Amino acid sequence: MNIRTSRHNFPLLAVGQAQKEYTHNEALLLIDNLLNPSVISILENPDMVEDVESLSDESKAWLISDTPSGVWAQRANQIAILTENGFRYIEPIVGMRIYNEQSECMMMYKDMSWYIAPILSEPIGGSNIDSQARESIAMIMENLRQFGLSRL
Repeated sequence: MNIRTSRHNFPLLAVGQAQKEYTHNEALLLIDNLLNPSVISILENPDMVEDVESLSDESKAWLISDTPSGVWAQRANQIAILTENGFRYIEPIVGMRIYNEQSECMMMYKDMSWYIAPILSEPIGGSNIDSQARESIAMIMENLRQFGLSRL
């Protein structure tokens, strides 16, 4: 019997289950990658993973593109975590957020797709220029960029 959680499909321990450590460790691995999740980049297939040996243990996750190929063909928009025993996959749920290291911004999952933070531009022009208002807007925009909620 394979019982799992309803949201993230984590494995649960069963009464009388042998080798409970496998189920427990699998759940911890998935939880560890979902707490403040971060991906290196967006890839179409695992062949695009370069120089895996040089990656630290904390940075072995990628977002699978919405048009994957090869062995990832059925895993569109999932998070692929590289472990010593191969890839583990996380199905996104609505509202999930991840940090994309390559784009240096947050992404959010909704409507069956990942959305990247928009590029915001500072106000320019206009016949009446309010320098204090522009300074405030510039500060707000800088904070949005600092937290990955906007890009340059």
